[in-house]
Amino acid sequence: MTVFQFGENWSRFASQIDKKNVEAAVINLERLLPELSQFESRQGRKPSFLDIGCGSGIHAVAATLLGANVQAFDIDEISVRTTNNLFDKLGLKMTPPAFEASILEVPIF
Repeated sequence: MTVFQFGENWSRFASQIDKKNVEAAVINLERLLPELSQFESRQGRKPSFLDIGCGSGIHAVAATLLGANVQAFDIDEISVRTTNNLFDKLGLKMTPPAFEASILEVPIF
């Protein structure tokens, strides 16, 4: 039985992410969550963005660029590494870095 390797797939995808892809991700995330970029001015603090199953990291990057405090995790260690590598490649910081966990194990509340 062949098992699909999600992390390796995301890693290949992320290796091709460039400035144009990041700009498109920011536009699309802002279209999906318009309040994300307006949150700080209304609430007086940065919004929080939880990226469950972070994969390539592109959504965590877009949320970071829109001013959110981002927390990202994935059950796949290669996806976690890929997300952290994408942040490094783009010169961005995510604190804490993406981490490996199952949604069934993460204390969110």
